[in-house]
Amino acid sequence: MAQNPAFKISDFDRYFSRGTDKVCYISEKFPGKLLKISPLAKANQMIREIQYFEYLTTKGISPSFMPKFFGRCSDKENIGFVQELLVGNNIKSLIDIVRRYYLTDLAKVEDALMALKNEMLEKNIIVLDLHGANIIGDIETLKLWIIDGYGTPEFIPLPKYFRFFGRMKIERQWKKFVYRYSLLVTGLSREHGVWMPSKIASGPIEPKERHRPR
Repeated sequence: MAQNPAFKISDFDRYFSRGTDKVCYISEKFPGKLLKISPLAKANQMIREIQYFEYLTTKGISPSFMPKFFGRCSDKENIGFVQELLVGNNIKSLIDIVRRYYLTDLAKVEDALMALKNEMLEKNIIVLDLHGANIIGDIETLKLWIIDGYGTPEFIPLPKYFRFFGRMKIERQWKKFVYRYSLLVTGLSREHGVWMPSKIASGPIEPKERHRPR
């Protein structure tokens, strides 16, 4: 898919945030939109994500938890894409949301997470490295979005095209997320002195159990 001619990297001149392999910018010219870029020399993940968004676009697949994709853009040094900007007083990371509801209504948060997982399975949406920082949401309505990590790294991306392999990939990534989520809930249980019933967390994780699942 060709570059979106409506956007130029130079239009986005206000720094917004930085991730492991991306830098994000915003622009007064394009309110409500976010530019994510990577240097061409380190753009493997970026290119994979762009190609995945373009694939979903051509298939007419638009998950409710995926920020709207507006197309790719590039210059001589960088490549990136423009995406819906999700900001506001109510927009928080999953970590902050779980902290807010841990003692009062953790089940409500977990219902929203399970709905997210079910939509991933239903629409075969592959997301790598799910964790509490790349899931954000409205802390009042508990509407959730996944803001990073889309796509799959295989040379022949069978999970992308075949639901059988996609489901396997999603379940493996979800298993890793459950471990990270369990660590978060374990920390909160120790902070508050009480383990709240959980539909997702595998139970309090002791230090000797802190190994990442495969």
